[in-house]
Amino acid sequence: CRCTHTLKFDLGNVIEMVIFSYGNIKVVHPVHLHGHHFHVIKIAYPPFDPETGNSTAFNPDIRCLNEPCSRATWADPSWINGNIPGVNLVNPPLKDTVNVPANGYVIIRFMADNPGYWFMHCHLQHHQFEGMNLVMQEGDVHEMAPLPTNFPTCNNFRVNPNQFYSIIRNQNRMLVSKGRCLKYSLFLSCILLLISQNTFKERLD
Repeated sequence: CRCTHTLKFDLGNVIEMVIFSYGNIKVVHPVHLHGHHFHVIKIAYPPFDPETGNSTAFNPDIRCLNEPCSRATWADPSWINGNIPGVNLVNPPLKDTVNVPANGYVIIRFMADNPGYWFMHCHLQHHQFEGMNLVMQEGDVHEMAPLPTNFPTCNNFRVNPNQFYSIIRNQNRMLVSKGRCLKYSLFLSCILLLISQNTFKERLD
């Protein structure tokens, strides 16, 4: 199958990415990349109010090409093709996660030297659910190492109904004997108890 958000890179290429956070809601995004460490060669912040510390506008270096700013380019055409001022090419920090400032941007650079499929995503989980992630394919499939024959895989998650209800019965007895949940770790058990009393009552009797 083909993932909707996939970027394919040839092995050995130097990849430079500009990640920006422009929008009506000012959010800092902690962006994480699997399979790599990258050099952070520039972080650019937006204009801000010196009294409140709040940003007052988007960083002017980037020009949005559509209303949600899902497509953009450099405001100064001379910056295209890597002629970007202010980048640190001497001693840039090496990271696998970087905070993209609200209304600002980050430039990262790494070499595509790790064949495989690597997940890049915002580390705020609800943003992942909203689609703020992508898969980077480095190299072609024949260039990737084959999986070991004994590589562990996930089993199916089908639950035997009898086992499920037996677990709930046991939790029910334990919680009833205690009279209440004593620990946070039993919170799920309390929920199961509530479900068992209301939703599964007929099946449990």
